[in-house]
Amino acid sequence: MMPEPRGPHYRDSGAVFRCARIRAVRAAFLLLALAGCKALLNKDFTHEPAPRIDGGTWISGKPPARDWQVVTFFATDGGRSVARVAGLKALEQEFGPKGVDVIAITRASDDDAKRFAEEHGAPYAIQAKGDAAFERWGVGSPEHAPVYLVDPNGMVLTEGMDDCAEILRERLGSAPHAPPEKSR
Repeated sequence: MMPEPRGPHYRDSGAVFRCARIRAVRAAFLLLALAGCKALLNKDFTHEPAPRIDGGTWISGKPPARDWQVVTFFATDGGRSVARVAGLKALEQEFGPKGVDVIAITRASDDDAKRFAEEHGAPYAIQAKGDAAFERWGVGSPEHAPVYLVDPNGMVLTEGMDDCAEILRERLGSAPHAPPEKSR
């Protein structure tokens, strides 16, 4: 009688079946987990009316009063939120004089939001305790929230900081505009 082959090239059909079954169960759990993480996915508002952003405490800047708005959401302890500050500063510097409000909204307390603004030199409007705005905008995770561009008609034109800058340059021009001269 020959011994059964056992070694690195031997395949037991039962073991292969068990492996396939384990993979199928893992895949099913992964799909269920992704479906359950819907709260982490952010709604796409492109070409839809922008939800309101009221309901929080304005700790720096003022509520938006201009025609164009760049809206984003952040976490005071998030690495991506910190990395995003430089891009938002650049948008504020380039387009603020042209009538664009840059607005950042957080769920953090007033003190935490003020500390974040001071530590990172955020020159734009910041709203703390913005839970209502997070819900209206459908933001699950501020670390994955896009930067939205809202036009003067209140419509969301695009998501993404680069896209916002490109559209603002197309619509408002690259050079800072001077205030209109008063007629005598």
